[in-house]
Amino acid sequence: MIRAFRGELVKLRQSTYLFGIAAVIAFMLITLVVSVTDPGPVAGDRGPAGLVLSRDGLEAADGLARSLGNVVTFLGIVVLALVSVNIGGEYRFGTIRSSAVRLPFRGRLLLGKTMALFGYLAVTVVVTVAIAAPAAQLMAGPGVDTERWWGREGVAELMLGTGSLIAASWAWATIGVLLAVLLRSAPAAIGVGIAYILPVEILAVEVAPDAAAWLPGQLIVSLARGGDNAAAQAETLVGVASWATIALVGATLVFKFRDITD
Repeated sequence: MIRAFRGELVKLRQSTYLFGIAAVIAFMLITLVVSVTDPGPVAGDRGPAGLVLSRDGLEAADGLARSLGNVVTFLGIVVLALVSVNIGGEYRFGTIRSSAVRLPFRGRLLLGKTMALFGYLAVTVVVTVAIAAPAAQLMAGPGVDTERWWGREGVAELMLGTGSLIAASWAWATIGVLLAVLLRSAPAAIGVGIAYILPVEILAVEVAPDAAAWLPGQLIVSLARGGDNAAAQAETLVGVASWATIALVGATLVFKFRDITD
């Protein structure tokens, strides 16, 4: 697994993955324009653009962290694309075969690659938050009191929110790994993943609102956006972890037992 991890780190130095970081930062800044520039007296949900907090909610200690969490849907699109290109592309170019020959324990090979991707995503989220947090201060609408953002409680909430975003990116990554291994094609994995994140789950929630508590994409979004109820957030985290585990175990079993060359 260590050899696979180190080998993946070399690939992650390519410019493609720097563009991934830039894309996440750009999406974050776009969502902040929606989230903090014009708060109203009541909160409003703008779908993929996120939950726009009320003025009182935005001025709370966790207002900044919850606003940064609005990037989670766009983060999912970028993560799915990068992971699909990373793993699905190896099937296209045949490099997955040579990797499996050098590292015959396929489960360890896939786990090492996934852990390296997790590290890359954690760095991406931390860098994005480091840029977006001061940008949010500059973007905050006139009359918005941001003092509580930078107090002890606000900084703690920001750190917790950053951790939630990292967990969300990892969950999206496990879905991307599963799709890439199942479909063995980067374009197919990207198409199926994005179609599921946007129209499929959105339509499912419109038809059956209670399904949001069980659908992986909705759970990931809920985790990243945070909330006032710590117990509900803990349940959401358990749900996200369960889906991520299922996806990763499923991808590992398929990768381990299916012939790479068929």
